[in-house]
Amino acid sequence: MPNSVFVNGHVTNWTMRDVIRRIHVPFGVAYGSDKDLVRTAALEAAGIVRHTLTGIDSRQPQVWLTAFGDSSLYFELIVWLTSEAVKRPGAVQADYLWEIETALGKYGIEIPFPQRDLHIRSWSDSAQPPVPVRIDQPT
Repeated sequence: MPNSVFVNGHVTNWTMRDVIRRIHVPFGVAYGSDKDLVRTAALEAAGIVRHTLTGIDSRQPQVWLTAFGDSSLYFELIVWLTSEAVKRPGAVQADYLWEIETALGKYGIEIPFPQRDLHIRSWSDSAQPPVPVRIDQPT
């Protein structure tokens, strides 16, 4: 939001009196992963992290599929935090990512790494790769 809006306009702080906050924790999984299993794993992770607000039906954790990336499906774990957790955003994010990675591993869901195909159109004579020599070849 531009500073001019704060200086010249009327701004309403919707969370001024409410100590509860919602965060989005982004993560990606490999294409071909079972989306329902990803949801299950992420919600299990949210249930383990002590910062997750419980007991309010309208503020239950959610998992959203947010984008199709080059190497992965992007998701976000949406969680409401306890009032104490709001004071420690870095540690809270780290706790959720830790548990998400653990839960994805438990279900055999792969976290992808970027993959690139390299197509070489031509080689100069000096850049030719060496011919591999097999040791087990008869002489």
